[in-house]
Amino acid sequence: MMRRILASAGAVVLSASPSLAQEDAPGAPIIVAFRTAHGASVQALAWRDGARILADPRTLRALGVAVEGEAPVALESIAGLSYAFDAGAQAIDVRCVAPCASLQRLALSAADRLPVRVDTGAFASADLGFDAVAGDVRAYGAFDVGAFTPGGYGGLGWTVGADGGEEVVRLETFWTHDDADARVRTVFGDALAPGAGPGAPFRFGGVLFGTDFSLDPTFTPFPTPIFSGEAAAPSVVDLYIDGALRARRTVAAGPFEIADAPVSAGAGIARVVAVDALGRERVVEAPFYASPSLLRPGLSDYSLALGAERRNFARASADYGRRFALASYRRGLSSWATISLRGEWRNDAQTLGGGASFASQSLGQIDLYAAGADGPQGAGGYGAMTWLRRGERVTLGAAIESADEDFRRLGVNAPLAERSARATIAFDLARFGRLSATSARVVERDAAPIETLELAYGRALGDLGAIAVTALMLEDGEASEQIAFSFVRALAPGASGGAQAERRRGGWTYAVQAHAAPPSSGGFGWRAAAARGADARTDLGVAATGRAFEAHLDFSETPFGDGLRGAFASGVVALGDGVYAARRVRDSFALVDVGAADVDVHLDGRFVGRTDLRGRLLLSDLRAYEPNRIGVDVSDLPLQAEIDADEILVRPAARSGVVVRFPVRMAAAGAVRVARGDGAPLPEGAILERSGDGARFPVGRDGRVYLSGTQTDAHFTWRGRDACRVTLDRAALESGAPLICASLDLRGRL
Repeated sequence: MMRRILASAGAVVLSASPSLAQEDAPGAPIIVAFRTAHGASVQALAWRDGARILADPRTLRALGVAVEGEAPVALESIAGLSYAFDAGAQAIDVRCVAPCASLQRLALSAADRLPVRVDTGAFASADLGFDAVAGDVRAYGAFDVGAFTPGGYGGLGWTVGADGGEEVVRLETFWTHDDADARVRTVFGDALAPGAGPGAPFRFGGVLFGTDFSLDPTFTPFPTPIFSGEAAAPSVVDLYIDGALRARRTVAAGPFEIADAPVSAGAGIARVVAVDALGRERVVEAPFYASPSLLRPGLSDYSLALGAERRNFARASADYGRRFALASYRRGLSSWATISLRGEWRNDAQTLGGGASFASQSLGQIDLYAAGADGPQGAGGYGAMTWLRRGERVTLGAAIESADEDFRRLGVNAPLAERSARATIAFDLARFGRLSATSARVVERDAAPIETLELAYGRALGDLGAIAVTALMLEDGEASEQIAFSFVRALAPGASGGAQAERRRGGWTYAVQAHAAPPSSGGFGWRAAAARGADARTDLGVAATGRAFEAHLDFSETPFGDGLRGAFASGVVALGDGVYAARRVRDSFALVDVGAADVDVHLDGRFVGRTDLRGRLLLSDLRAYEPNRIGVDVSDLPLQAEIDADEILVRPAARSGVVVRFPVRMAAAGAVRVARGDGAPLPEGAILERSGDGARFPVGRDGRVYLSGTQTDAHFTWRGRDACRVTLDRAALESGAPLICASLDLRGRL
């Protein structure tokens, strides 16, 4: 009966809808249940046209069938789809295999990035030290001050008493604005210009603007392989990269593909395993090659720099040289090719260069670069080619570089080597370790060629430790060789020890050493080392860290004399509504506000300290632009405390701070007496209902009621014959004075 009513309703809709008018109807309308092999069912309108059955595309898309358009489509016209009409059940059983099923795209990277949080504040740090060698005592220090706001961060640094320069030397003065969402950084003041090809990074003063992918550590700028598979039923899909499980997702029946796979550089094997509820398993294996030197198709990487080269950094405060402008640009053309351009302009020289990078499963990675320069020395050229293929067991690489004598690059006045070449081969021997060989030859102008051959072997020995052997043969007009053996072993969490034997031109040196780092939450550490033979010496040291300092003291005994070195570093941070002592500020930090004293605080599951008397703790060394998981131990909170979340994720900006407040509420608990305005107690058995969460509290004899887990100033309502409302007062809770329940009108108002 119901199906006839629905069919009649469908006919009415068809006759009333202009798009499905009777003259355009594909056939007789019917109401059926579309059923799939994996249990999905949709009751919808369909049409019969002789032996054909047509369905609405929206119905098919709801079943995971890939169809386009809005016009009814015949089921037999869909490739990969088969169906059977069950007239008795008025149902259509649909079976869809590729290519008719909708493709499911499984993105493994975080779809919703945690927003960057920045508060406003400032900090200052000092790193003081001294050396005492052969009776000569020297003191020195490094200082920096900084400020941060949601609009950026900046600072000023300087040294006092450093060797080989002015007594007081300014280091960097800068202001930085980061757009983490766009992955773009702008620096005003002292900065580091990017290098490319022959252009090495160099310091300058001016303006730097360009992309910086480190502002979003969850983003992978190089192309990653896409792995495909098909599930016959709803399944769990596991992705293994070189035998290690890297991701797990659930999929519906049908084809799927995995994008943004977390692969490492080089060649590897991916294994996609789909397991359904019955335990049936489908496995697909695929080789891949990933190259960090490439950019994703359509992705650009650019930088612009304008200013003056800085000379004698850390030796002179304001030694700026030639003015310049620099522009570089890279763009991914495809999953296997990326191009680059770079231009440099000075008042007396210009350089223009470009390159290309290619990568494939069979060839590996190839980088080409060529540049030409025109300056006071004349015109010169530069060319380079590198090849690298990281295989599952064998890694091969080679590089050649050539430069004319008159070719110059920004930041360096000396000419490049005339020619250089390098070749390397490495074998991954699985449980037997790793073996590598590297040969290099450098031809300098007016000097003998330098040739080197280095052999290295390393192997992990499980719980016993690890061993390494290296041999270096050098020819620079005089032949020499070096060989070294080393063994290292973990002694305890944060502690390790080892032994070395090394032979150089002066003979053999034998050494043993051990050290234990101070805990990150604060404490003591130590180190001890002794060497005998050609380079005999003894070293002893102690280190300590606290909530607001880092310090170490080291003693050395050598044939040339004894020495003592000490250092002490500390800082201060102005954040939120206070000023806090801190360790030296090196990266991001957070002020954790719990509101309760002596509560354990954890960073990424690791204990880092306890809150002070005000319930606060300043955390140093947070990872900039990455999610940092800050948690508290709820067992340390007072019994009357309530907390909604014991962990908070925070993503701070670089060299900036953020206040992290945990939602801790101090609840009141105790017995009170509730009376009406005339002094009469509420009747026994009355129920007080708390506003907000609706918690109910029964009233006992003489208006007595026990309230728990309640904030002061919370409201309670009695919805009896004479409705009234009472507000909890902490003073009444502590003194035992009665609470007055104020009468409500018919609308529930006081």
